[in-house]
Amino acid sequence: MMTMDSLSILTRGLMALWLLLLLYVGFFILFRYVQRHRWWVRYIPLLILMVLEYTLFQAVMHVTYVILALEEPGWIYSVFHSLPFLGVSFAELVMTAYTVYLWWRTWKWQNRHITGSSVKEGVDSLPTGLLYFWDDGRIKLVNRRMMEITRRLTGLSLQDGRRLMTRLWEGQEPDKDSILQLPDGSHWSFHHRELMMEGERLHELIAADVSEEYRLREELAEENRRLAAMNRRLQDLNDMIGEITVEKETLAAKIRIHDETGRTMLATRRFLESKDSGITREELFTMWERVAALPLNDEAGNHTEDITADLHEAADAIGLELTLTGEAKTRLEQRLLLAGARECLTNAYRHAGATRLLISIERPGEKAGKDSSPGSSVEKEDYRPPDTVISYRNNGTAPEGPIREGGGLSSLRRIVESEGAVMETEYKPEFCLRIRIPYQF
Repeated sequence: MMTMDSLSILTRGLMALWLLLLLYVGFFILFRYVQRHRWWVRYIPLLILMVLEYTLFQAVMHVTYVILALEEPGWIYSVFHSLPFLGVSFAELVMTAYTVYLWWRTWKWQNRHITGSSVKEGVDSLPTGLLYFWDDGRIKLVNRRMMEITRRLTGLSLQDGRRLMTRLWEGQEPDKDSILQLPDGSHWSFHHRELMMEGERLHELIAADVSEEYRLREELAEENRRLAAMNRRLQDLNDMIGEITVEKETLAAKIRIHDETGRTMLATRRFLESKDSGITREELFTMWERVAALPLNDEAGNHTEDITADLHEAADAIGLELTLTGEAKTRLEQRLLLAGARECLTNAYRHAGATRLLISIERPGEKAGKDSSPGSSVEKEDYRPPDTVISYRNNGTAPEGPIREGGGLSSLRRIVESEGAVMETEYKPEFCLRIRIPYQF
């Protein structure tokens, strides 16, 4: 039977190398036991196994050394040199099987339980960057993503957390998040907060990729600029349409006045040149009275109805409720009513957040004035005709201070004053715009 001293040097060397490998695996399993704080009783089989492996390793090495050095054999040699090769080989196979079993149990437990290594692996796999460091800059925990961001941002490895935070918030307020663009064109948002751990202040720094959000924000800003420019063009077009409408109506009124005046003058000429003109004096007077009344009464009622319908249609288009009390009797009142309503509708919707616009047309002088009808005891020169006051109010947020007239209100004031009227604004207790139109003789 083959014994240990009859083996070749190569065979004993391979046996010693195999035992040494088993020892390394045993130390790895022992380290895992310590990491997961296993009960101390579980250490005993592993420690016994490692002691046996080490003893057998030393015995193989000692027998080999005595044979090679030709020294006087000692008690260790006398104990192990005559061991059968098959017995030692079987013992190594048993220890190998048990070591593999312990290693499999450790691997299985690690895959089914949360350990420090699994936490680190999970943190490293996050798409966001994480960094925890103490108040003096010493790093407590950092994942791979934050290390990569730091290298791309500074070109250096992360060594000091406070220095990195100073670099990120350079020239910015520390209370707000910092957004930086990396050399590759991506945008990252960095959020910082302070925690308490182990009685010391711990800083948390989180980096999130906001490249897509940043791109969408830029597209939204560009779209808002485009819509603002379109809104200005539409406002100009709306003003132009109003002016064209007024000019068209004025031209039509002038044409009607011209035609009616022309017919009346021709009839007057025929009446003066021929006694058989077929027109009586009373009919001629009636024609001239109709000409004199044209500027004030030319389809005023129908036109007022058209303006009222247009105002309600404009208010419905932007979701405002319009309440109109009173009546615009003259073309001047109708034009200024339309101009003021257009501006107040826009301001009530855009600035005050209102849901309702109230327009009132009043003539306070009618109640305060004196009777000038025929037969009245009051003389005609004591009667003062009433002015017309058009007031605009809304149920939106009241201004915090005096009204600062911008482009729209300034344009409205120019229109009102060019017609000889007066525009007034109030902000207490609520916003009110008034257009005072003097009586037109």
